[in-house]
Parts: sequence; C-alpha cells; structure tokens
Amino acid sequence: MYHTMRGVTSLLLAAALAGVVSAAPWTAFDPAGFEAAKRSGKIVLLQFMDRDCTSCAEQERVVSKLFWGSSRADWVGYRVDLVRNADAAQALGVRSRSTLVLFHGPREVARNVGVIQESEILALLRQADIPEPRGRAGPRPGLRLPPRP
Repeated sequence: MYHTMRGVTSLLLAAALAGVVSAAPWTAFDPAGFEAAKRSGKIVLLQFMDRDCTSCAEQERVVSKLFWGSSRADWVGYRVDLVRNADAAQALGVRSRSTLVLFHGPREVARNVGVIQESEILALLRQADIPEPRGRAGPRPGLRLPPRP
C-alpha cells in the first residue's frame, strides 16, 4: 500500500510539474493580437511549427522553460502553424518549420531556423534583452555564449 501511494504521489507530482512547463504563455497565432503586441512594445516570439515536427516540440520545450523562468512580463509567445498561417509565414519570409522570429516592439531583432540547443535559444533571446531564468547563475562551464550588447 505504501509503495502504491508513493507511486501515485510521484505520478501526480510529475504531472503537476509538466503542467507548469506547458503552462507557459504560448498563444495560438492571431494576426491582430500579434500586431497589437508589437505596437505596445512587447517582446514577441513567433515559433513557426507544425504538429508533426519533432524538432519543433523540442524547441518549444526549451523556449517554454526559458520564458517560464524569466521575470519579464512584457513578452508574448505565439505558436504559428506553418500550414494554417501560410500568409503570415510568407509576409515574414519564413520558409521552414522550427523557425523562431523575435521582435522587440515593431522591430525584428533576431531569427533562427532549427535551433533546439538551450544555449543557442538563450543567445537568440538575449538579443531582445531577456534576462536569464531565475536560479541560473550564468552559463554552465564550457558553454560559450555571446556577450550581452
């Protein structure tokens, strides 16, 4: 009985923690919301993806972790389905899934295709001056990131 309860408790804890990471404020793409967020000066991250893309899922997990750990409240992340939002992709010159496009206000500040390594995504986010997640004292030994501007 004790082992069963311990197993159930472990499963519930794992589910709760998974919910915390997936609860990051990703929003389905909405052109009007995207334009409003840019006009208001927010940091906007677009992740162009499709549901069959494994690298997109890994990229989303890493980005959610970094954003969830950020103390900033002035950002919004949009998942942009490459098929359903082909017009937006074409307007922004995005031709492949697993593309991250970062805006700070109305200005595009960074773009990268296919990155899934935390260090590379963190370097991309630094271009919008997003601080590192709480609890991290900086890069791990041996990890070289570009200096902040």
